[in-house]
Amino acid sequence: MDINVLLDQIQANDKRKDRYSLNLYRFLRKKPHYHQVFLHCGIAGQEHWDPERTLVPAIFVGLGDAPFILGARLSEIICKGGSTQTAAHALFDHCVEITDAFWARYIEIGKCAIDPEHTLYADSDRYAEVEETRRCRWCGRIEHVQEELQMQRRRVWVPMQKVCVVGAGS
Repeated sequence: MDINVLLDQIQANDKRKDRYSLNLYRFLRKKPHYHQVFLHCGIAGQEHWDPERTLVPAIFVGLGDAPFILGARLSEIICKGGSTQTAAHALFDHCVEITDAFWARYIEIGKCAIDPEHTLYADSDRYAEVEETRRCRWCGRIEHVQEELQMQRRRVWVPMQKVCVVGAGS
């Protein structure tokens, strides 16, 4: 994959303002050799990438150089961008490379490739809402409101009031 072509495709502009992660773009621009994508199978609990599951903590972006992955977790890159510190992770034997599939999906639907379950990004303009329905502007997913009643019993620890015992220890 040509990193310059990738950077051109995922650069934020007025038309796709929030579709792509600015921090991921900044990381790749600052560290262009670190563009391979790996799924850590142990963290993900599966042997392959499922584009329908949010697996951010299990995804590493970097350079595969057995027995290490030189790079960083995707979750850290999303938070810190170009200032993300990279390291040698001794994970290579536990990972599968998903570079081509991940970038193809990311180019197609932007941050929804990172968050396909729509649980991480709460951007105010991610959705177009009409009454009880909303459509994701990045991937086109349509959702509707469903009300649910949740009742839950739980135990909590609360401080006890001091009890003053008259005549004790006097």
